[in-house]
Amino acid sequence: MRGNLEYILGEWLEYSKKEQEVNRTVRKTVLYPLAIISIIIAAFAIIVVGIAPVFVHIYRTYNLPLPITLLTITTIGGIIRENIFFIVAFLLAAGFGIYILIKNKIARLSLDGLLLKLPWLSYFFKEVYTLRTVLTLNIALRSGLSLARSLELASEKIDNHIFEEWLLKAREAAEKNESITPFLIRSGLFRPMIIQVFSIGEIMGSLPEML
Repeated sequence: MRGNLEYILGEWLEYSKKEQEVNRTVRKTVLYPLAIISIIIAAFAIIVVGIAPVFVHIYRTYNLPLPITLLTITTIGGIIRENIFFIVAFLLAAGFGIYILIKNKIARLSLDGLLLKLPWLSYFFKEVYTLRTVLTLNIALRSGLSLARSLELASEKIDNHIFEEWLLKAREAAEKNESITPFLIRSGLFRPMIIQVFSIGEIMGSLPEML
């Protein structure tokens, strides 16, 4: 019993390290486009506030007509300066609204579904949630827990309501000693290779090793 405890604790330690690595990757993936957008906004602000007025002054000094591009930038800059208070208030309200939506369970369900449908990010996040599912199931099954209980633990760790619902449906099948593979197929969340791993693991009775 003591030896098994040491083994399980070692497995959980390894799992924690992998989980931290996955979380770091997720944060980088999410923050990267936000950083790019911030840089673009900052560059545009520098052009509007610092550079464009200098060129406008030069053109007006020599009584030259402003190019359409410079005129457009100047007009946008003037609108921004005149409405800066409302723009900042809108951004703060939008940020607070997004925060409330994330915390709201019903809205979070929609956001989780949207996250799995976004053209560029859906594949990445499906892989992340699949990895979390596999890691949790692997350590739980090796700990001697039943497949049903392992699926329940995986659903609690997944941090996505769509994945959670399908894992709980699979758990209900496991409680009835039914195959969970059909539920994984119907979910449309797992790659064919992962589904084959579960299918072969169930048939051969070696799911932890396959995972």
